[in-house]
Amino acid sequence: MPSGPLQLQGCGAETWRSANGARGVTGYFREVGSDRWLALSLARGVGQDPLFDPQRAYAHEAVWGGHTLAKLTTSEIIVGSVSVSAAGRMSSTAEGVAVRGAAMIQGETSEVIDRWSNLRDELQARFVGGLALQIVPVQPVLLKPQRTAAPWFDDLLQQLCWPIEDRDGSWIILTVPLDPDRPDHFEPVSFALPSAGYAGLVLAGATMGQSRYALQPITLIDLSGVRALDLSVIPVPARSLGESFRARFARQPKQFSQRGKPASLILLDEVTAILTGVAETGLRSSSAAGAPFADLAARARDAGFETLGPLLDRIYLTKNVAQDVLACRFVVDQLRVRLVELPWVTR
Repeated sequence: MPSGPLQLQGCGAETWRSANGARGVTGYFREVGSDRWLALSLARGVGQDPLFDPQRAYAHEAVWGGHTLAKLTTSEIIVGSVSVSAAGRMSSTAEGVAVRGAAMIQGETSEVIDRWSNLRDELQARFVGGLALQIVPVQPVLLKPQRTAAPWFDDLLQQLCWPIEDRDGSWIILTVPLDPDRPDHFEPVSFALPSAGYAGLVLAGATMGQSRYALQPITLIDLSGVRALDLSVIPVPARSLGESFRARFARQPKQFSQRGKPASLILLDEVTAILTGVAETGLRSSSAAGAPFADLAARARDAGFETLGPLLDRIYLTKNVAQDVLACRFVVDQLRVRLVELPWVTR
């Protein structure tokens, strides 16, 4: 759908690789005067153009008005007309493009979040949505930490963790998963992440898990400009990157611990498990079969899930099991997305 004119601020870019082998680079843009985020990608599907390199495309492939994605994602831009999908994806062709200079993003703009409680509300509004709303799997958010701590590597989860504090003194962690198939992504990010004391903005990509949102840092924005983390140029060390990485993080103390899963989400996990069992094997016609449902229904009411309790009762009290299981699963999924928490940590 054509849209314009648009005044955009480039907020950096990141490379990516999908599970099926597609790869590309996506640039993120903030629309000035709006709360809308827009994206522009250069990508190739599985088996297409085996010589395509997302990093090279970012730096050298011309898109709007002959400008590269590297130029556009660090600049203030006026776009006369460009096609924009319902999910905010922009076409690689546009008309009337004018680059006005380096992007200057102020920490006081409405899109900047400096309280993590507001971040949770914002993500909930974006991910829950409605039946007619197209949910974007990765949601860009612009964060303003009050303070940051040194990153550490979590050996158990195989991810880099970077704690950031908001103006209320609450801490969350941004994470970078270690993907052995993408060393060109993980290693630059691990070296580009600042240690304690960073005072700028962070563009992060938020995804929703079963119980927690995951927040992955994409870009640092401060007085030095817009710096895309996995597209940063890192110095080549005397030893291998792997050895340098281990030397940097091997003795980094873990000073934070993650909060446990809330009881309400544990209850929903139990309900999901029993519904899956009924869907796969059916409901046994005995009074004992109803006992787990009665217990879960009572616990659901105690937890304040007034809609879920009666649905669990209906599964073993009525004969229309298939319809009631589907209705119950829909309610569980809706409750779950409303209860997903941020990756809170305590010091």
